[in-house]
Amino acid sequence: MDFLARLFVMLALLLGTAPVFAAPETPATLQAGAEAHYEQGVQAYRAKRYRTAIEHFLAADNMVPSPALSYNVARAYERLDEAPRALEYYRVYLRRGADPKNEAEVRARIREIETLLARRGVQQITVRSDPPGASVSIDGRARGVTPWTGELELGQHRVVVNHGSLQRQLDVALTAERALDIDLSLGPTAAPAEATPAAPPPSTPEKTSVIPAYLPGAVAAAGAVALAGAGVYELLRRDAESDAKDADYQPAYHDDRDRMLTYQTTARVMASVGGVLVLTGGVLAVIRLSSNSEPEQELPSVGLACDGVGCAGTWSGRF
Repeated sequence: MDFLARLFVMLALLLGTAPVFAAPETPATLQAGAEAHYEQGVQAYRAKRYRTAIEHFLAADNMVPSPALSYNVARAYERLDEAPRALEYYRVYLRRGADPKNEAEVRARIREIETLLARRGVQQITVRSDPPGASVSIDGRARGVTPWTGELELGQHRVVVNHGSLQRQLDVALTAERALDIDLSLGPTAAPAEATPAAPPPSTPEKTSVIPAYLPGAVAAAGAVALAGAGVYELLRRDAESDAKDADYQPAYHDDRDRMLTYQTTARVMASVGGVLVLTGGVLAVIRLSSNSEPEQELPSVGLACDGVGCAGTWSGRF
C-alpha cells in the first residue's frame, strides 16, 4: 500500500506540472496583431524613427501579407538614404502587385536607383528558388539563403543554389541597365540550370502552295471561253466564205472574203490562246495538288481537239 500511495502522489505531481500548450492563433488574432504593428509603424515613421517603422511594417506583413507594406518599407529605407534596400522593396512591391495609382511613380524611382547603382559599378540581383530557403553561393562565396538580394559588380557571375541534395548553377551577366531577377526550380525533375532547354521536336510543316486555289480553275476557264469564242468566229468564217462564193458582184465577193479572212485569223488566235490557257490551268492544278495537303481538291478536266479548220476545247472542274 505504501508503494501504491507513493505512485499516486508522483502521478498527481506530474499531472499538476504538465505544460500548458498555447492555442493556435486565429485569423482574427493575426489581423489584430498586424493592425497593431502597422499603427506602431506609422507612428514611428512620423516620428522619423524609420528603422523602427521598418521593423513594425515587416512584422505586420509577416502576420497578414500586403503589398502596400513593402511600399512602406521602401519609403522608410529611402528616408534612411539606403537606396539599395529601397530598390529591393520597391521591386518586391511591383512583383506582389502594385497599386495602379502609384505604379508609374515606383517604376520611375526604380530606374533612378538602378542608374545610381550603375554609376557605382554595381547592380542589384535577386535569387529566388522553389522551394525557398536554399543556400546561395555566388562566385564561390556564400551569400545567404533564398530569397536573397544583394549588389554585385557588373559583369559575369556564377550562381550556385543548393537545397539538400539538389543543386542548380548558372552563369549570368549583370548589366548596368537594370536589376536582375533569377528564379530557380529545385524540384527533383528540374533540368540542370546551365543546360540549354531542349528545343521541341520540329513539327512537320503543313504543305501549302504558293498557287492560290482559284487560279488554276480561273486560267482554265478563261481558256475555255477563248476556245468557245474561237468556235463562234469559225462559224462566222464559214458563213462569210459561203457568202463570198454566192456573191454576184466582185465588190461583194471581196467584202465577204475580207470578212472571212478576219474571222479566220481571229478564230485561230483565240483557239491558240484558249488552248494555251487551258493547258496552263491544268498544269497549275497539277502543281498545286502535288504540293497541297488537301487531297480532295478536284483536278479540272481539260480537253482540246483541232482539225484542219479550227480547234475546240472542253473544261470541267470547280474553283
